[in-house]
Amino acid sequence: MEWYYILIIVISALVLLATLFIVFYILTEKMFSKIRVNIKDEEKRIDEALLLRHDELNLFVKVTKDFIDPKKDIFSRVLKLRVLDEKATIQEKEIFTNDMIHLIAEFWDTLIISREKLDNKELFDLYEKTLSLEENLLATQRLYNASVTFYNLKISNFPFSLIARLKGYKKKDFFEIDEFKSIKF
Repeated sequence: MEWYYILIIVISALVLLATLFIVFYILTEKMFSKIRVNIKDEEKRIDEALLLRHDELNLFVKVTKDFIDPKKDIFSRVLKLRVLDEKATIQEKEIFTNDMIHLIAEFWDTLIISREKLDNKELFDLYEKTLSLEENLLATQRLYNASVTFYNLKISNFPFSLIARLKGYKKKDFFEIDEFKSIKF
């Protein structure tokens, strides 16, 4: 075999490998892009759920102001709790969510002391809404964490890790929140 035939075979193999790498790169980048969009969508759902929870907390203040001792600092802590902006990190959202969960639990702990107060229809409806919002937030958390798990696995597994390192992708944090402890009527 002549040397130029060998050269043509080597060049052809290199072109084929380069083409395969380019196709792999494009498909992998598209996959990562889709996963990142899913994560962003789930994070927006978390933001929506947090806004609903914040509104609920303000409703708690309105409904329970006649039942809770004004000497308690719970009302001032609610007023200090501000809605997060869109640029908040997932860790900031965790802290915000956990603060809300603890404040809502404290409201219920304060109200549970007096059973007759819980016979109030408005309070019972508020409790039902609390459970519904909690289920919504937990479902949103599960979807977000599933997307993050998939993303983190992809960026750490070969051969996708090559592209992830090349593009500078980093592992994403999970959205971990405290469990809401429901009361029994």
